[in-house]
Amino acid sequence: MQVSRKLDQVEFELLGGTDFMVHLVRNSRKVIGISKDVLEQLYDYLDTHAKGLYYVRSFDSGHKVVVYFEDVIDRENVDDFLRQFSDEENY
Repeated sequence: MQVSRKLDQVEFELLGGTDFMVHLVRNSRKVIGISKDVLEQLYDYLDTHAKGLYYVRSFDSGHKVVVYFEDVIDRENVDDFLRQFSDEENY
């Protein structure tokens, strides 16, 4: 059995005003121009590879997302994961 490390919206909002939320914001990554297919692959990637807690906030019908990470290595791994889909940085 795999334990999900994804924070839901209520958990994320409850962290507001805490030092942990500041940490998540500092380790966030904005992704602009992401397709729905790549977004689904990103969700799958995070579900299977994230070491720490994370939260994904979607805007503009999913074409813009902000991913908040507990662990810096997860942010770096997502950067590497997303590079395979584009020659230019969208974040």
